Amino acid sequence: MTAIVGVIDDKYVWIGGDSASANDSTLCTAAQPKVFENNSGMIIGYTSSWRMGQLLQYKLDMGKLPHINVENVIEFMITDFVDSVRECFKGSGFSKVVDNEETGGDFIVGFRGSLFTIFEDFSVLSYSDGYTAVGSGVEFALGSLYTTRDGEGAKKRVELALGAASYHNPYVQGPFHILKQQRNK
Repeated sequence: MTAIVGVIDDKYVWIGGDSASANDSTLCTAAQPKVFENNSGMIIGYTSSWRMGQLLQYKLDMGKLPHINVENVIEFMITDFVDSVRECFKGSGFSKVVDNEETGGDFIVGFRGSLFTIFEDFSVLSYSDGYTAVGSGVEFALGSLYTTRDGEGAKKRVELALGAASYHNPYVQGPFHILKQQRNK
C-alpha cells in the first residue's frame, strides 16, 4: 500500500511517505499524510493500515516524555514505547492475536536523533546505514537509498527513494510528504 522512507544526516532525521491508498483492484490518492509528528515529539511514517496510523497519530499518548539519554533511546523504544503502542492498539481493537501471537503493523519512528523501524511483531530495529524503508515499495526505496548514500543530501535521498518506489510499484504514488526533526532534540 505504500512506501515510507527514513534517513539520518548530521543535523536531521527525515521521514517521507507517499499518498497511495490501494488494494488489489483500486488506487486512490489519500488526503491525509502517512507521516506526522505526534504530541511526544516523534515523527512517524506508517504503512500496513490506515487505522493503525490514525491510532498512532491521534490516540497513542506518550505524554511529555522525561529526558532520555541518547544511549537509552533504544531501550526506551523497545520497552516503554512498544508497551504503549501495544496497549493503544489492544484498547482500540486493532491488534490481532492468532495462535497466541499479537501483531500490529510496520512503521518508522524518528525520535531524539535516532531512526527506528517497528515491525508488525513489535520488534524494534535501528540500522548502522542511517536509512530504512517499509511498505510495498521497500525494495525499490532501499535500492535507491543505497545508491545515493555518498552523493546526495538526505532530503533528496528521501525524494529519490520515494520516486523510485512510485515508478516501479503500482501501490505507491505521490504526492510525497516529508518531515524532518533536529537530531539534537
